Amino acid sequence: MTNSTIGKDLKRRTLLKSAIPLLACATGLPAHAGPIVQPAFGSRARSESVLMAALEPDARLGFLVRLCRYPESGVTWAWAQIFDRHQVYSFTDPAWGATRDATAVEADRVTYASAQGEAFIAFERLGSRASPASAAMRLNVGLHRNPFAPDGQGTVPVTIEAAFQPHSSADGLLDGRSEIKGQVNARIVVAGRERKLVAQGHFHEQQQETPRFVDPFIYFSGWGERINFTLILGVPSSGNGAASSGGIVFQDGKPRRSTGLSIEPPSASRRFSVKLDDGTVLEGRADARYVYGQRIYGAWRSSSIVTGTFAGRRMTGMLNDWLPARIPYIPVSPGAHAPSP
Repeated sequence: MTNSTIGKDLKRRTLLKSAIPLLACATGLPAHAGPIVQPAFGSRARSESVLMAALEPDARLGFLVRLCRYPESGVTWAWAQIFDRHQVYSFTDPAWGATRDATAVEADRVTYASAQGEAFIAFERLGSRASPASAAMRLNVGLHRNPFAPDGQGTVPVTIEAAFQPHSSADGLLDGRSEIKGQVNARIVVAGRERKLVAQGHFHEQQQETPRFVDPFIYFSGWGERINFTLILGVPSSGNGAASSGGIVFQDGKPRRSTGLSIEPPSASRRFSVKLDDGTVLEGRADARYVYGQRIYGAWRSSSIVTGTFAGRRMTGMLNDWLPARIPYIPVSPGAHAPSP
């Protein structure tokens, strides 16, 4: 074992040891009686989402875990994906329980958690929402060996213990939303097989009253050597307005605002360009390493884990298209083809 490997393993174990006590309450969540129903499509309701993701630079190993609480309805929407050596393990369920107390999202210590039977997912963030000091996540859920899995738990037992240490943050890309990049140190166990992950990753929270997944959009979050970014392109569902896009790009630690994202439609390899607020245009290419989806209000959201280049630097990340038939993509380059669902 090299000195570098020893150092990474020591840091991983130290961060995980500090994170686990924070989430000790996760297995003691209260049970919920009676039917749990997700808010109807397009309805206004307070919702609180939190997500953590991490990927190796070549995307051979990684994970994505998300909770979205609807405290007024007492329901949580949960999903998780594991990406492991060309295999995708997936889980989604829009009907886990939630306490009916709204989360104090602006507090300096915040927990989001939900459980169903022995399964649970829990997050904790220390420090402010816009600029956290650290975050942690634990998961114990059965996943499906299927990138487009049916709702409900699968038969593959998975546990994750993860600690997140931020290195850059961005607030205000959308109302009530924070986007944080940093290092993730995780222990992932899939069907008894343990993986250790030390990689760059992403953490975000969003609290809102407006309906979710009504307007078509593209969400693109990526990171690499001396670069990371979060980009959003949205289209009004009414059809009465032009698409708008924005985001933030960190180059060598310096934030630069984006005013435009142009990208090809979903395919195995997609060209994209990002216009910055000073008029600079940065070019990139995103190659799909994994294609997967979550079923949202009866429709599949096309999602992919990508690697590629951006502004001449290697990157990896998450690229999602919601309602792609209504998104104004740029023309497809010759030879591109759509990934298989």
